Amino acid sequence: FHTGGSEAMRIDSSGKLMIGTSADAGYGPLQVGSTSTTSTIIQMLAATSGYNTLHFGDTISGAGRYAGYIQYDHTNDKLSLGVNGTTKVTMLSSGNFGIGTSSPNDKLHVDGASAFIRVNRTDGEAGITLMYNGSNSTRSNIATATNGDLIIDTANTERMRIDSSGKVGIGTSSPSTQLEVKGSTYSLIRVNGGN
Repeated sequence: FHTGGSEAMRIDSSGKLMIGTSADAGYGPLQVGSTSTTSTIIQMLAATSGYNTLHFGDTISGAGRYAGYIQYDHTNDKLSLGVNGTTKVTMLSSGNFGIGTSSPNDKLHVDGASAFIRVNRTDGEAGITLMYNGSNSTRSNIATATNGDLIIDTANTERMRIDSSGKVGIGTSSPSTQLEVKGSTYSLIRVNGGN
């Protein structure tokens, strides 16, 4: 198929449809663009009250037709990712990202019977960092050391540690008893039972 005297599309002898190229890259029945193309865009349009959906199916009838899908909901301006026929991931126009929920209330909202977040690092401490406005002076960390200790930092400084045997240290990184509190000049534990 030619437009303006140049080839725009072809169907080869195997039935493959190639748009914007005549060179077969060897994958699938549809190929769009070529390595000489600056950028390739596939656009799907729908009404403001409609949906754009890309289905991944393994049958020609029933729910298997859309076992996996990517869907954009124009009414609510949200993007969903489905697996095994069910929405698993949702992103709202606010930027809130939900795993196991279609209505995430925070930037990351994980919901479900087995709602764990796993952070696995292979070259050192693994953890989560909390900061205000990107300032290291407000940086707090919850991390696990390579020896299994749990470390809690505030203002980018270690404040408490639970070692791998269960000993808790406040102001010390090597507690020798079940609870050890250490200060720069003296240690103090206050229990206030007032109203």
